[in-house]
Amino acid sequence: MITSRTYPVVANVDYIEAASLVASDVLVVDRNGIGVRHDATFSSTPVPSVIIAFEWVGLYTNFVTDSDFFIRITNLGNKTQTWLIGPAPSPNVAYVIWIGPVFAYYITQSGDDNTDVRDGLLASVNAASWGFTFTATAVATDKIRIVTPDQQFFAYSLAKAKYKSGLYTILSGAAYLISSLESDTDYPPVPLPALSYDFGNLTLMPLGLLEYLKVPSQPAYEIYELNEGPSNILKVPNLPSSVPVGQCVVNEAEQRVYFHENLAFGETIKIISK
Repeated sequence: MITSRTYPVVANVDYIEAASLVASDVLVVDRNGIGVRHDATFSSTPVPSVIIAFEWVGLYTNFVTDSDFFIRITNLGNKTQTWLIGPAPSPNVAYVIWIGPVFAYYITQSGDDNTDVRDGLLASVNAASWGFTFTATAVATDKIRIVTPDQQFFAYSLAKAKYKSGLYTILSGAAYLISSLESDTDYPPVPLPALSYDFGNLTLMPLGLLEYLKVPSQPAYEIYELNEGPSNILKVPNLPSSVPVGQCVVNEAEQRVYFHENLAFGETIKIISK
């Protein structure tokens, strides 16, 4: 079935909104009675961009294991708090202590016993910038104790680590993911940047990279970033040079038809589809 829809130009911009648009079904784009050559992708005008590699580890606490435990066994007025570490820690389980955005954690390694976990967590607690005076000590082989002169209530949990590595870039102030891999055991290899990427293959991260990578019930994360140098992003919409002169682009993703110049009030666009 052939359908024809008419769109009066109501804004001085380089596109029209066209709901229920299917690019492969468009037969004719008519501008004021004259057919306009159309395509489904933007031209390959390069937009310079900086590619950034990242390695991120986040901890999620909605995690339960049968063989591990981490228990606060004493709390004297929120000034002296002691935790007991399970006797046979499993690999890749995190022991986390935190207050607000400040945290300390240790991720168990293969072969660790509870003393290894105690020592790793103790080192992390002592390295954290809590913002108040404290004393952290090892107790016996399987306990850690934190003493503060003022009341401080520490949250704590077992957690699972999620490792993510990849590439991203920033275009016009917005973050776009290029690639990302994840693992439960270690950072995946970061791919080498390409000379160029098509805009349509990027993923918009509207709230930024950290919100995009975030895992449920995340008390802590760490991220490492490295500037990998320049690349080009191709087929970027909303650029005058992205639409060839005298043509238009049927952009199904945005449900818009883009032209190489701003349309004028009073013009009429007709789209005939199969």
